[in-house]
Amino acid sequence: MKSAFMIVALVSLLPVPVFGQEHPPFGRQLHYAGTRTVGDESRPIAIDVDIGRMDRSDAVTWILVDEHVGDRDLGPRHVTLNSSGVVEAAGRLTFEEETILDMIALQFEDMDGLSAGNHWTRSGSLQDGTHETVYRVRSNVDGIVDIDVSRTMSSGSGASGSWNGQMMYNSSTVAPTSIELSGELATEGQSQRPLAFSARLVGDSFQPSN
Repeated sequence: MKSAFMIVALVSLLPVPVFGQEHPPFGRQLHYAGTRTVGDESRPIAIDVDIGRMDRSDAVTWILVDEHVGDRDLGPRHVTLNSSGVVEAAGRLTFEEETILDMIALQFEDMDGLSAGNHWTRSGSLQDGTHETVYRVRSNVDGIVDIDVSRTMSSGSGASGSWNGQMMYNSSTVAPTSIELSGELATEGQSQRPLAFSARLVGDSFQPSN
């Protein structure tokens, strides 16, 4: 079983840069690149996730996420993760950031030993409501887990949505390596708009030894 302790173990193996006193040293960096499409607009994106310390055994409390959309930097946000996903964020997260962080939160699940047909459901809070997400394993080859994922979202303000797609997850490095999803999203008073999001892990400061 890989847990939050595994993330800390990976971080402890790495040299850490010196940051300002308001942040702990960040020992692991994940870099994702992809595309988001909302309605008829498609834009390239890049998302950086810097993982720092874990203050509690059930949560990773020092993570910074920063997204670039085209040439625009949306700025870093401090996030806390636990088994349900994002539990605290200093600043509003984008749909893409929230999705990737929720997939990273699978580190709290037992991702070892999964086989085709295994499935489970996670429920939790989103910034604008709640989600229910279903995972179904397609295959597990040498720790690379191929998973079908579907999610429904709702909020008290009238926002709703759903998406489904596929994720590849590396259980050895406890990180999602690719995400492909599509669905529909509606905000209060608006009709459903199609959305699509794809991202691939293009950089990871941790590389396991063979």
